[in-house]
Amino acid sequence: ILAILTLIVGVVTSSLLANNLTTPLSQLAVVAKQFAKGNYNFEFKGSKQSCEITTLMDAFHHMGSDINKREQQISYQARHDTLTGFYNRSAMLEMLAKQLNKSTEHTLVAIDIKGLRHINDKLGPRIGDDCLKAVAKRISEFSDELGGFHARIGGDEFLTVFPAGAVSEFKRGIIALMAQLQAGYTIQNLKINLRFSVGVVQYPLHGEQAEDLIRRVLIAVESATSHHQNIHYYQQGEDEAHLERLVMLDELKQAISDDDGQLFMTYQPKLNMKIQKVDKVESLIRWQRKDGSWVSPEVFIDLAEQSGLIVELTAWVVNTVIAQVAAWQQKGIHLQAAINVSAQDIAFAGFHSSLVRTLKKHKVNPALITIELTERDMIENEEKGIIALENLKAIGVKISLDDYGVGQTSLGRLKMLPIDELKLDKCFILKLDESQKDQFIVQSSITLGHQLGFSVVAEGVETVGTLTLLKQMQCDHAQGYYLSRPLKAELLEQWLEEYDGVH
Repeated sequence: ILAILTLIVGVVTSSLLANNLTTPLSQLAVVAKQFAKGNYNFEFKGSKQSCEITTLMDAFHHMGSDINKREQQISYQARHDTLTGFYNRSAMLEMLAKQLNKSTEHTLVAIDIKGLRHINDKLGPRIGDDCLKAVAKRISEFSDELGGFHARIGGDEFLTVFPAGAVSEFKRGIIALMAQLQAGYTIQNLKINLRFSVGVVQYPLHGEQAEDLIRRVLIAVESATSHHQNIHYYQQGEDEAHLERLVMLDELKQAISDDDGQLFMTYQPKLNMKIQKVDKVESLIRWQRKDGSWVSPEVFIDLAEQSGLIVELTAWVVNTVIAQVAAWQQKGIHLQAAINVSAQDIAFAGFHSSLVRTLKKHKVNPALITIELTERDMIENEEKGIIALENLKAIGVKISLDDYGVGQTSLGRLKMLPIDELKLDKCFILKLDESQKDQFIVQSSITLGHQLGFSVVAEGVETVGTLTLLKQMQCDHAQGYYLSRPLKAELLEQWLEEYDGVH
């Protein structure tokens, strides 16, 4: 009887203990499955539990709460810029797609900060970050009142979207935004002035899909930047033109890489006015695509400069021209060749060493090479440019200031530039034999150039009268269609033979 009673008591006790243990454990197993699904809201059911089970349940509760917080934080960081708190690009795309509907017009404004990299380099990244925060705050203050939302879509680019109907004239609203952004900033006790380029797109006028609108507003701000505009309003057809430029850029890269004859150099003779012989040429690049169509140098060189491909293109030009000068030397033709370079080339750290290597490779005297830069290129990178040009002069390369007279070079700056030659812009030469004002300008420029120790070249000579006047004015060299158009190397050699034969 005692054994049976003991057995019964043991079974009952065990059943009670098992029930108090297995029930909460089962609930915890269900909770763990809910955690796996991302559901962190739960409630334990049942009678009062032991302290151990209660502790375990509390631990599960805190774990779920912590996981939920971390997940929300990760989700927020995945959709927002950590520096400004604005949406990132993918989140903006999602938000824009939700907001767009045909009954409400919207204005998209892309904002690019000019020169932020310069601020980072000069003042440090912390100042640069504070500038970004300050700009974001002003964008938010302006656009929030209109019911807008914002994103940081690049290192120095922002995008804000607001209902166009919120302002009676959206262009006036854009101008007001620009005025607010361009007001001075005080960053860590430093007075900083920021400059901006703005691109503007309207929905649904310029597109109905979020992807199209964002692409087009970025095209608009890129156009504003490249054309030195404060505000650029997107125009129909710019998207297609942009895609065409991308195709052209890919073809240009391939043409440089393949070196299959699509790109080639032409050479325009420069007449030495004192000895009446051609002893210099200007090297000019040309591009004929595989389909036979010609691309204007102004178009593809500008495209190369905007895309950063200009350094690679100039390297091809430098190697081709120096190789040609070496080939002419072997034939007994001694010509000094001028090569046009851009501000990006001069700023590129490897330009000097690459030029030196190419000269050594082809065994060409540096004095036979002239580097031509425009006034604009000199001014944009003046400090670094002067150092780079002085280094080039040190190895014997000549330096020419192209398009002189139509830029912004002051006389004070002119005397500081390490140049050997002034090249008068053709706008003063084309009608020289008809315009007395042009004659005064050209004569004074030649005299000034000689007094500063420079030789002077006049381009744009198209008549014998102009050539005669330049000789009387003691201009050093003349070039233009009256003498010859730019010619391929073989044709130039034939032209030189004929010209020397006549003269």
